[in-house]
Amino acid sequence: MTGRPFRAAAAAAVAVAVLAVGGCSGQSGSSSAPASSASPSGTPDANPCHHLKPASGPTAAKFGAAQVTAGECEMSLLTLEGSFLPKLMQTATFTKADFAPFRAYMTPVARRAWDADVAKLSASGVRDRSALNAVLSLTYVDVAGHTYTLGNTTTNRPVSHRKLLAGRVRLVNVHGTPRLGIALKISFRFNLTDRKTGRPVSVDGTKTVAYTLAPNPGGPKDKPFLIDGWRGGSRFGKVNAATSG
Repeated sequence: MTGRPFRAAAAAAVAVAVLAVGGCSGQSGSSSAPASSASPSGTPDANPCHHLKPASGPTAAKFGAAQVTAGECEMSLLTLEGSFLPKLMQTATFTKADFAPFRAYMTPVARRAWDADVAKLSASGVRDRSALNAVLSLTYVDVAGHTYTLGNTTTNRPVSHRKLLAGRVRLVNVHGTPRLGIALKISFRFNLTDRKTGRPVSVDGTKTVAYTLAPNPGGPKDKPFLIDGWRGGSRFGKVNAATSG
């Protein structure tokens, strides 16, 4: 049966999850909307950063145009790639090591919050909803659940049609300290197989994430900023019969 709601564990991200590492206020805007493009097959450009407009306005004045654009590129790639780790997408049993790669993108304060949620999730599976929602803001876990398996007869890729739809950068104030705010929206498609019927199905989704970033002086060029806080949410369509292409 298709056309029914998607009820895997990842659907918990439909409710906005917030990690309040630092409260933001006094925001002044500066936008950098990426004009993401895709091939007719729905696969994104290998590097979505090619479509980012150069940063300008208050963020560029404060942090430098090149640094801000590099930061948006960094977060765009993290969102498009880090959201979909096959090992995490296909299991409800986790260890802290499974989530370790994300720590390299975070400030010490954010790491402590992340580690706490990961510890709860590792101990409870997907039962701790608060920790689950915090983690789902960055990466999907247990997508298939007990109802589906990843991939199907139309494609062996569990995720396709990944595209960066929109982005915005702005200057935010966290407890009196200027930070870079980046909000992104992506779209994607989960490719699944119904365990009971063996039918190939797909689910289209969108994800929005708002990052608060702190400068990373002396860091590598591909990490000019570190995540100091984030919030995110997802929306999923109906489960439909899979089609090729």
